[in-house]
This record gives sequence, C-alpha cells and structure tokens, in this order.
Amino acid sequence: MEEKKKPAKERAILPTFSIYHGNPENTGTAMTVRMQPATLRQGGFVQFEIANQATAGVQTEEGRVYPTFDWDKRVAFRLNPVEVAEMVRCLRGMTESVRDGAGYIHKGQKGSAKILFAHAVEPRPHFNLKAYTLKADGAERTIGIDVYPAEAMALEMALSCSFGRLCFG
Repeated sequence: MEEKKKPAKERAILPTFSIYHGNPENTGTAMTVRMQPATLRQGGFVQFEIANQATAGVQTEEGRVYPTFDWDKRVAFRLNPVEVAEMVRCLRGMTESVRDGAGYIHKGQKGSAKILFAHAVEPRPHFNLKAYTLKADGAERTIGIDVYPAEAMALEMALSCSFGRLCFG
C-alpha cells in the first residue's frame, strides 16, 4: 500500500504548541513544539525549537508592542517516540530528569547536541529544557527555557495525546 504524496503547502503546516517568556531585560526565550506523525516512509518525531528574545516589549500610547524572538538563530532538535516517552515520564513526576540526568545526545552532519530535561524546585517549581550544541565548525551554543507547572501540564497532555499518531501515523 503506497501513501499518496501531499502538496508541499499541506505538508508544511503542522499544529504548534508554543511557550513565550519575554521580559523587559530582553533575556527571555520562546519554544515551539511540533509533532510530525509517522508515515510509511518515516517514523514520527516531535520537533522542539528554542529561540532567544530579540526585542523587549514596550507599552506605547497606541498599545502594547510584544517582544520578538530571533527564530533565525533558533536551536532545533527532534525527539523520537522513546525520547518523548521519557520526557512524559519526567513531566508526570515518575523521574526527576530524562535518562537520569544524562539527557539525549544527537549527532548529525552539521554537528552534535546534548538535550537535558529535568525537574527543578528553585527558585520555584518548574522544568528546565536545555540544549547544548556543537557545530561541525567548532561553534558552541547553549540555550534553555524554564517550563512552569501549567505549561508543563499542557505539554504533557499534548505529547501524551499525540503519541498514537507519533508512532503509527
């Protein structure tokens, strides 16, 4: 049974779960999460993208101008179904971190990345997602985002509810 190829525009549009943490100091971050269902040709994955804040929001006479984020310099990585399940276990409180704090190591042609996800309690309860990247040219980068309890619950529900499509399309 062969799968019909969808038009490029239809393939490119995926529902997105987003978290934005902008602040007046211009040190915030944002994260988007997209699920790519499995197909006959490819296994499913969840893609995470994290970007640093580019501009601070301001209040003007015309209204509020919201902060912007530098998506051109984002760090992106994909998690397979087993890695997603480990993240869900952490979000549900079954573990304090993924892979006992070792995280995920991803290696590719463009470089490598270490992705850490853990529960934290200071200064207030939250989860922390961090990505350390090393490009093939030697450039290093670290980026992370704190995921607060309501956001963590929403992320856990989104990942859990999408698991069937993630594995079987």
